[in-house]
This record gives sequence, C-alpha cells and structure tokens, in this order.
Amino acid sequence: VQQGVIGGAPAVLAAMTVSMGNQVLPLSVAAYDAGDGQAYHFLLAGPPGGANGNAVNELFNSFRFLTPQEAASLTPRVIRSVRVGPGDNIDRFAAAMDDPNGRALFLTINGLVPNQRLEPGRLVKIVVPAR
Repeated sequence: VQQGVIGGAPAVLAAMTVSMGNQVLPLSVAAYDAGDGQAYHFLLAGPPGGANGNAVNELFNSFRFLTPQEAASLTPRVIRSVRVGPGDNIDRFAAAMDDPNGRALFLTINGLVPNQRLEPGRLVKIVVPAR
C-alpha cells in the first residue's frame, strides 16, 4: 500500500491478488480523497508488478481534478438498453452513440466482435446524452 498526494488529492494505491477457486486475479486499486466526504476509487484487473504494473501506476498517477471550465463543458451521459429490430446492425447503433469512438465503445460494452450479426429481439446497450 502506497499513500501520497496525486493531482492535489490525498491518495492510496494498492496492489493485491484475490483467489477465486483455483485462479488468482491480480488487482490494482486507487482511492482519491475529493474532500467534503467525497472520494473517487478505481479498480483495475491486471498484473500488480512488472511492465503492466508500471503502466497501472502511471495511469493512477495521472489523476487530476477537472477545472471548473472543463466540468462545465461536459454533457452527462447514460447507458440505455434498446432492443434490436429487424435490419439493425452494429453501424446503426454505433452512429447513435454519444462518443467519438462509438463503434469501439458499442462493441466493448456489448461484448461483440466487428461484423457480428445482431439478432432481432436482443437487448444491446448504447451511450446517449442524459435527458
């Protein structure tokens, strides 16, 4: 466990492993104190040491608070579940995503591969602006 200040926030970083049956899952955890009883925490599954561990530490150490201008420019987004209709495809849903990398995000959050056929009636997730 490492304690320090990252991006102006008191922080704790920890690397550990969790046993699940006969498997061991390496985890990295970061927690940042945002003040006023608020906190941010992140959990990554990945090797706690070596080159990947260094990348995880670099990621955690890059944390910073948004400026008021950055925060004001953001649009809240939500994940909606929608039912696939006849003729729907990945590109149609990717175009509806509120993300510059809509296709990659759509594939990732739905566990799909490129060019996979979508079965009508299946529920898929899309990211859209919050109402």
